[in-house]
Amino acid sequence: MKQLANPLHYPLVVLLGMAILVIGVRILDIPKILMLVIAIAIAIMGASVRKSQKPQNPALKREISKLKQQSQSLAEQANKLRQESAKYLTSSTQLELLATIQYVCDRAQELPAKTEAITSKLQGENSLLSSANIERQLREATAKHSKSSGAAQQQLSGLITSLKRNLELAKQGEDTREAQIYALSNQIIDAAGILQQLQNQIITADLNNADNINELANLSEELKSFQENVDILTN
Repeated sequence: MKQLANPLHYPLVVLLGMAILVIGVRILDIPKILMLVIAIAIAIMGASVRKSQKPQNPALKREISKLKQQSQSLAEQANKLRQESAKYLTSSTQLELLATIQYVCDRAQELPAKTEAITSKLQGENSLLSSANIERQLREATAKHSKSSGAAQQQLSGLITSLKRNLELAKQGEDTREAQIYALSNQIIDAAGILQQLQNQIITADLNNADNINELANLSEELKSFQENVDILTN
């Protein structure tokens, strides 16, 4: 159900309601209780009209459109990698790697739906992210950072820096939606880079070489880490 607009957010609407109340009671001699109900109803309707006329944030709309394109591109890239991994990783010693790569590809293909869900929320009526929400994301990222190492830990350091900046904005009452979308976009861009490395390695590397297989496994784990970071931002 659509939430009613709060007239207190629109001072002119409140003044209009008060004027109607005074006119109705003092000039038209309408009973106070009845006139109060009428004035409140008019104020709520006026606030709803003003709210519907409120312009959307054009920068936010641009970032959301870009994010949707990025997530769709990543999903398509993941689908291609999934097919190529099944084509090139065929020996019994490569099955574990194949399963890992196909898992991260499946997760990447879920991204457009996740992106659609989070951007719909961010454009909704109650869309501003609270400090408590960002603090939760920060706690999850920090806890994960303490258990990580290497590239995964570096990824999380960047995410934690972004979340700390967004938390400060939220505490100052600023709109953090664009910053949150930007943080999510960065994670997707980095994930796309890792996915491309995986794709290149599968096609060009000697897949009978243990070192190459280990490198592919490390890239797969790195991509999985990016996906977990995306989950922190979208859940």
